[in-house]
Amino acid sequence: MAKGGDESMVVLDGTSVPLTPESNTIPTYKQKRKQSGLWREAQATCRVFVLDIYDDNILAGIRLLEWAALWTQPDTWLVGMGKSDHVTTALLLHPGLRNTRYAFYVTKQIPRKYNTKKDRPENYNRHKFRLFEKELFPYISSERLSDEPGALIRHRDAIGTRVIQAMSSSLNFTYEVREPIDGHWGVELEGGNWTGIVKHLQREEADICLDLTVTPQRYQVIQYTGGYIQQSVVILSSKPRPLPEYLSLIRPFEC
Repeated sequence: MAKGGDESMVVLDGTSVPLTPESNTIPTYKQKRKQSGLWREAQATCRVFVLDIYDDNILAGIRLLEWAALWTQPDTWLVGMGKSDHVTTALLLHPGLRNTRYAFYVTKQIPRKYNTKKDRPENYNRHKFRLFEKELFPYISSERLSDEPGALIRHRDAIGTRVIQAMSSSLNFTYEVREPIDGHWGVELEGGNWTGIVKHLQREEADICLDLTVTPQRYQVIQYTGGYIQQSVVILSSKPRPLPEYLSLIRPFEC
C-alpha cells in the first residue's frame, strides 16, 4: 500500500485465518476489519494484494481471499504466485474476485525439479561425440581452425572445457568441437523448427552441447543433464525522488 509517498505492508498467514467458532464460517467484513486492519489505508493510492501459494495450498489461499473481502476493494490489484499452474483456474475464477479489475497469476514454466538425463556412467570405448558450443567466456573459450561456418574449433582453458575434459577422461570417449553454422544458441521458429545449437541437436547433427540455458521452449525439444552454472538477471531502477517543494502551489491543479 502507498499513501502520500509513504509505504505500508500487512502480512497474513492464510492457514491461520480464524473462523467463527459458532458456525465455522468466515467472519463478517466488520469483524475482519477489527481483527486485522487489512484495509486500514483504504484511501491509499496504490494497493496490491499479494497471494503466495507456493506450497500448493490453494484452499488456504481461497480462504484468505474470502476472509479479506477483496470484492469490496475493486481498485486493489491481485498478484498470485505459485509453483504450479493447476491452481490458476480455481483462483482467478473464484467468486471472491468478482469485483477485482486486475488479477495476475505468476508461476514458473519449468518445473522446479525438471527431469534430467541421469543414465549410469559407462565406458564409451573411445567413441567420438559431436560437440557444439559458442564462445561464452569464462565458461567457454575456443579458437576457430578455419573461417568456414560450422568449422571445427579448438578448446582453450575455461570452466566448460574442464568439465568436458573430466567427463571424457572418466567415461573414455573422445569428441570434436564445432560452432553452430548460423552462430546462434537456438531460437524457436514457426512449425517447431529451431536455429543454432538447438537445431543441430534437434536434427541429431550434434550429440552434446555446452552451457545452453534452460528455457521452457527448449526444455520441450532437447534433453538436459544436471546444471552446474546458474546466473541471475535482476532489473534495478532508482527510487523516484520527491517532487520539488516549489511545485506545491500548482500541484493541486494537475490533471
